[in-house]
Amino acid sequence: MSEKLKALNSLSRLLGAPIIADKVPSFIKQTGTLKQIYYTPDKTLNNPPTPYDLTLSSLLSAGLHIGHSKSLWNPNTSPFIFGIRHGISIINLEHTLIYLRRACKVTREISYRGGTILFINTRGGGFARATINAAKRCEQFQLTTRWLPGTITNSQQILGHLMPKKPEEILPKVFKPDLIILLNPLENTIVLEEAKHGNVPTIGIVDTDFDPRKVSWPIPANDDSVRGVELIAGVLSVAARDGLLHRRQMMEKMESQRIKNRSTIVKITSKTN
Repeated sequence: MSEKLKALNSLSRLLGAPIIADKVPSFIKQTGTLKQIYYTPDKTLNNPPTPYDLTLSSLLSAGLHIGHSKSLWNPNTSPFIFGIRHGISIINLEHTLIYLRRACKVTREISYRGGTILFINTRGGGFARATINAAKRCEQFQLTTRWLPGTITNSQQILGHLMPKKPEEILPKVFKPDLIILLNPLENTIVLEEAKHGNVPTIGIVDTDFDPRKVSWPIPANDDSVRGVELIAGVLSVAARDGLLHRRQMMEKMESQRIKNRSTIVKITSKTN
């Protein structure tokens, strides 16, 4: 055993890094076993699960069941609360799983129909990184800074500098997305008011201190957990990417069918002539 430890120590000095199972020679593997670390903290950030692969254990490990203090409790969230422990409201993850899958269906359908989806989280840090990665995954848009009031209700004045110089290229009068996904709706009440005024549907993470009636499709969960926000944003982005891929397949089939019909028409006309 001492010879094996000496060999491992000398190998680690040569490599200048901890022992990795792939870099260990075969003669050392035959003399014993090496422990591999399978825990990857950025797994949900880079490779989020699909809505069908979600489980209650994954939601529990992400900390989505922890609510706020009982003193901050909003009575409208009572259907989503499992109980109270040490003065902290506990969210029922069965409701979280159901509402999250329902929101994924909405996101997939809007992406399939070619809609524009906007991910919003203005807390910065790990929340901003999760929001940016989610938007990139489904080729949509994101906002991680302060929401500029009037972006939807007064878009001509707020976004007028984005108008093109050519007179024939005129943007529509109303600048608004087809779906807004709010990962921290408590700090973005102005966004909810403008979305309500502009008839824009919203999906939001609703904690125990927020009124779920202000969001079109609420997801009862802990909005203060970075891992939880990464998981929810990743699952929604995977659903949007699935709808986008189905839309591209449909467009390719329509284009091939159009080319086929055009070729048949040319053959018929050539025969008649």
